[in-house]
Amino acid sequence: MPFILATTLIVILLVVIGLVRTMRNDDLRIALALCLILAGAIGNLWDRFAWGYVFDWILIGGTSIVNIADICIAVGILWYLFEMWRGTKTLQRAPEARA
Repeated sequence: MPFILATTLIVILLVVIGLVRTMRNDDLRIALALCLILAGAIGNLWDRFAWGYVFDWILIGGTSIVNIADICIAVGILWYLFEMWRGTKTLQRAPEARA
């Protein structure tokens, strides 16, 4: 269990560092994908602290049981990989108006 908690904390730290770098580059799509990954990691970490294990409760296809945090992580990773594959920065912050 300590290995899993340490690994989760390292992943959270790496995602936060990536999120800060992404926000500096104004790439909002990648930032949103990283936020999903971060939310899922924090959700699973919360379950580990609260229950001692990750509580899975959504049955998918009769064989897989997941939770919302797992779905956030999976969607975030797929979205991140898609944006990396596309290599786009089309959705950026609007320039601030000067007064």
